[in-house]
Amino acid sequence: MKSSDIKKDAYCLSKQVMIYLGQPTQMRLEDARKKLFHGKGKIWIKYWILGKHPEILTTNNPDNGWIDPGRGTGTAIVITDVLRANDWLATHHIDWSAPDPRTLANRVK
Repeated sequence: MKSSDIKKDAYCLSKQVMIYLGQPTQMRLEDARKKLFHGKGKIWIKYWILGKHPEILTTNNPDNGWIDPGRGTGTAIVITDVLRANDWLATHHIDWSAPDPRTLANRVK
């Protein structure tokens, strides 16, 4: 058995365990802010996560992207794969103490 097959099987098993335990496999950004993004605001997440790492968007990377940015105003941003999001956030260095983008804009003025 190839290592890629083992990873795929482990991923499928992990997803089934999440469903069995009643854990969400998808969530809206409002719920994910507390559970995944350390309570950061929507603007902070859009700037520091979505803006700096476009490879996580499902529109740019349909196979491995884990966040759907929504289509236009009034549509929700959705974490389409919570398991993949957790793995990505754990393996990438995110500066959680980075300032809010509005603060950066005020400093420039």
